[in-house]
Amino acid sequence: MTRASLLALLALCSSCSVRPGSLLVVSVDSVPSGAPIARIHAYVVTDARPGDFDVSLPPGSTTPVTFGVDFPPEVSGTVTAQLDGFDPSMGALGSGSGSMALVAGGRADLSITLGGALVDGGTDLSGFDLAGVDLTGTAPDLLAGPDLAHVFAWNTETSGTAVSLNGVYGYNNDVYVVGDGGLILHSTGNGTWTPQTSGTTNNLSAIWASPGGFLYIAGAAGTILYSNGSGTWQPLTSGTTAALLSVWGNADNNVFIGGQSGVMVHSTGASSQWMPQTTGISDDISGLWGNSTATAIYASVAQSAGGIIFSTGNGTWTIQLTGNGLATTAATGLGNSPYLAASQLGNVITSPGNGTWSTLNTGVNQVLSGVFAVPSTGTIYAVGAAGTIVHDIGGTWTPEITGSTASLLTVWANASNVYAVGTAGTLLHGF
Repeated sequence: MTRASLLALLALCSSCSVRPGSLLVVSVDSVPSGAPIARIHAYVVTDARPGDFDVSLPPGSTTPVTFGVDFPPEVSGTVTAQLDGFDPSMGALGSGSGSMALVAGGRADLSITLGGALVDGGTDLSGFDLAGVDLTGTAPDLLAGPDLAHVFAWNTETSGTAVSLNGVYGYNNDVYVVGDGGLILHSTGNGTWTPQTSGTTNNLSAIWASPGGFLYIAGAAGTILYSNGSGTWQPLTSGTTAALLSVWGNADNNVFIGGQSGVMVHSTGASSQWMPQTTGISDDISGLWGNSTATAIYASVAQSAGGIIFSTGNGTWTIQLTGNGLATTAATGLGNSPYLAASQLGNVITSPGNGTWSTLNTGVNQVLSGVFAVPSTGTIYAVGAAGTIVHDIGGTWTPEITGSTASLLTVWANASNVYAVGTAGTLLHGF
């Protein structure tokens, strides 16, 4: 890794989508900083409720790292954490501890530096680890669920480039990133990114994978690239020289690409011709999303009056005014409800699918440039300037700690992984 950073935010227990809990965020460093770290064993006590658990870190992680522990909202008082750290060969990095006051329903940030002798000698969950209570069964400190229901961590991965990364998408275990200068990167989720030959030096803006694993890339000067996942990319004739900025489809044979000055093209498959569609606008189409049947398709546009364009999939597009005067920068959705990132600081606009729109404030003071929803979990992620990442579950937006100050341009996620990319080759992987 070129940056010693793995920064994590919150563990979500089963009740967190219903009511807010108390959150302990633990930042862990070593002497010297930058040491490889693979596992942390933690013993945490607050309000006489102990927890004993492991935090497994992604390959290539180095100190400082951060993880989160979630408690029921009524828990308060002094929280104490005792940690043992281990390198990738399970050698000891040392032990450390610290305490912090936790307010019921609030958040406490605790910094611990590893350096002392291990308390438990490296034994993992057998007997009395860390000279504390061992919880091998159901944990009493989180009511239902384990001590640490889920550690969410952001790892800065090495992209091998300093160019802007503009698009990211995944299919099964394969993840692809596209960027300026014709850059295409591929990873299987192991933290290693391998360039693929694109055959172009044009800037690439967006990528989408069909349900069958067929890949489409949109880029400058009318560039469209196609792959069946083999690593070989072939150019397709778009019929336009406009910069193409966004791509979406609902099937292998139903793909839409939007671009500068209201350009929209549609294809029924890689071997089919791309046909232009009239959008009636001259604004850039920066994002596309539709429902599973492609009977409701939404495009984000820089409408000065605050609007989007909409189609039922019949080739006709109409303008819908959102009523808030905001331009939109990216599009995603859940079910029949679209969510679009807006130009105003920290705002996302949404609709139940009936043409009426409302504005959601995510609580961050940054312009959001990318948004993605995970249907299987109902989680929505939004990214923006200054390393901003926020996510929504059950109507509550939560900012995440990424350790990056880069402008993040877009995001893609599935149920267990999140990737955010941006300027200067920035590539963040969330677990």
